[in-house]
Amino acid sequence: MSYRILLADPELRSAAPITKRLELEGFTVRALADDGHEPADFPPDIVVVDSSVLERVGEALLERLRGRSPDLLTVLLDGTSYARRSSPIAKGIVEILSKPVDLELLVRTVRGLCESRGLRREARAQYGLAALIGCSPSMQAVLRLAERVARCEASAVFIRGESGTGKDLLARALHYESPRVDRPFVTVMCTALQEPLLENELFGHEKGAFTDAKGQKKGLFERADGGSIFLNEIGDMGPALQAKLLRVLDEQTFRRVGGAEDIRVDVRVIAATNRDLEQSIREGKFRPDLFYRLNIFPIYLPPLRERMEDIPLFVEHFLRSNTRKYRRTLTGVTRKGMAKLQGYDWPGNVRELRNVFERACALATGPEIDQDDLTFWRMGAAPESRRPLSLPPGGVILDDVERDLVVQALERSGGNQTLAAALLGISRFRLRSRMRRYGVRPKEPGRDTLP
Repeated sequence: MSYRILLADPELRSAAPITKRLELEGFTVRALADDGHEPADFPPDIVVVDSSVLERVGEALLERLRGRSPDLLTVLLDGTSYARRSSPIAKGIVEILSKPVDLELLVRTVRGLCESRGLRREARAQYGLAALIGCSPSMQAVLRLAERVARCEASAVFIRGESGTGKDLLARALHYESPRVDRPFVTVMCTALQEPLLENELFGHEKGAFTDAKGQKKGLFERADGGSIFLNEIGDMGPALQAKLLRVLDEQTFRRVGGAEDIRVDVRVIAATNRDLEQSIREGKFRPDLFYRLNIFPIYLPPLRERMEDIPLFVEHFLRSNTRKYRRTLTGVTRKGMAKLQGYDWPGNVRELRNVFERACALATGPEIDQDDLTFWRMGAAPESRRPLSLPPGGVILDDVERDLVVQALERSGGNQTLAAALLGISRFRLRSRMRRYGVRPKEPGRDTLP
C-alpha cells in the first residue's frame, strides 16, 4: 500500500528535497496549496507540517484533515515552542523534528508512523465503535454521538445505563476512536477497593506516606498520562475522592498520597455508572459540582428491552463465537426460539443474553437452537429447566450416580470434554478429575481425550 503524505513547508529549499526523498521510498507526496488549503482529492495518512504554517493558517487545518482522515498522524517541523503552547496529543502530533531536516531520520519516522497507522486500524476494528453491535435507531444515535465525542478534545465523558448494557465496551471504544489510541487505556472498578486503597491506586504515594510505603509509587492517573482512564461505577466513589477527582478534571493536576508537589497529567476521564446520581445528590452522597463537570458529554446506553431489533445481531455474534468455543455445528435459531428471545424483557441486558445463549449453544441437542433450549433466570427464582431428582426408596451410592452422569455427559457430547463439563455445570478441570477418579474414558474420544 502506498501511503499518502501531505507536506506543508513554506520553504522551497527544504520542501523539494523532502518530497524527492519520500517519493524514492514509495510514498505519494502532495504539497499544501499557497492559500493554506489541502488538495480536495487527497486524504492524507500523514501530514508533515512546518510550525510556521500552523501559526499562519491556524489549527483548523489539522481539524479539517482529521475530519477526512480519522487516523491522521502529524509530524511537526521546527515546532518545539508551538507544542509547548498547545496539546500535541489532542492535535494528533506524534513527532517533532528540528530543521534543517535530517532526511534519513524523517524517512525512519514516517515508516514507523505508517506501521503505527496500520496497527491503529487493527485496534479500531477490534475495540472501536465498529465492534459495538446495534442497528436500532437508539443504538445508531449512540454510535454517532460517541464517534463525535471520541474525536473531540473532551477531558471527561459520562456513560450512563443499566448494568449489563456494555458501558465498559463503549468506554474502550471511545479511547480507540480517539487521538489517544497510541497511549494507555486504564480501567478502574471503583467498587473494588475501600476509599483509602482506591486513592492510593489512583494517585500513588510518596515514600514514607504510611507504614508500608517503603518507596514511591506512581498511581493509575500517571500511568494513563496521554491516554484515558475508565472509572467504572463512579457512583460508589467516596466524597473525599470525588473532590480530588474534580480537581484533576478542572486543573489536570493532583498530588500523591503524602506528597507536597502537584503532578500534571493529560488524561481523558471516562466515567460510568448504573446508579441514579440525581438521587445520590439529593441524599448527599455525590457532589453536584462533580456531576455537572462529568455531565458535559453524557452518553446514555439504552437497555436491551428498548432495542429488541438488535437481538438477531447479538444472536448471530454469540452463535459464531460459541460454536467455535464448544466446537458445535449449530446452524441458527428456530423461529420459535427467536420469538422467545424477543419476547423476554432482559433485566440483565446484553450480559444476560450472552450467558443464556452460551448455555443454549452448549446444551442444544438439535442442529438449531429452539425455544426449549433457552432458559431464563430471575433473582429469587429457580432456573426454568431445573427439576428436583427423586431419591429411590432403597437409597443410592453417590459415587455410582456421579460416575453414571459423567459417562452420560461424555456420550451425549460425543467425547467433547468441554461440552460434557457444560452439561454437568462444572469446569473442564473438575470433569477430568472425576474421569481419573472413576477411570472413565469417552467411547468416541475427540480432541480432549485423557493422556
